[in-house]
This record gives sequence, C-alpha cells and structure tokens, in this order.
Amino acid sequence: MTCNFTMHTAHWAAIAHRIVHATAGATLIASGEPCALCYMAALYFNVGHIVYAADRRTAAQYGFDYAGSYAVFAKDPVKWPVKVTSLPVEGARTPFEEFLAAARRKT
Repeated sequence: MTCNFTMHTAHWAAIAHRIVHATAGATLIASGEPCALCYMAALYFNVGHIVYAADRRTAAQYGFDYAGSYAVFAKDPVKWPVKVTSLPVEGARTPFEEFLAAARRKT
C-alpha cells in the first residue's frame, strides 16, 4: 500500500480554514510518522512540534510504505525548522496490526 495523496489533500483542504490560525506553534500527535504531504501541511500551518508513535519503517512493515513520498524533501525531518520527535509508546503498532488483520479477513 502506498500513501494516498488524494485522501490527504482532501483531508487537509477540508479542515484548512479551521486550522490556519489555530495551529501556529501547536503540537501534532499521530499514531504513525506523517507522510511527506502531511509533514508539508504541518510546516505550512506552522505546527511547532510533531510527535509520532510508530516511525515510517515500522509502518512499512505493515503495508503502509510511504517512504517514497519523502523524496520531495532533501533533508531528514529532524533537520527541519519544526521539532520532530519519535515517541515510543506501548501499542504503537496496534493500528497497523489491526489494519492488516482486517485486510486479511476480507481476502
């Protein structure tokens, strides 16, 4: 599975008018490391800190391989002008495991 840019774009477009002023300096907390487009949206909306539980390599192990989306950026996220932190938490892989289990039940 690859990153669905249309879904992400539609998602951000739908909420952009509500967050453009509210996000400056905000912390974005996510179960998985954001894809490149979501990182870009966070940068665009001046998010001050991004915290995620499962990194892109872990996500790829569960079929969410969006590493190719990062090619748009020349630098690793830790070198960006926004603080990016990996927050290892218990159960970080759970959403990915549940997704795979659901996908297997459908086949």
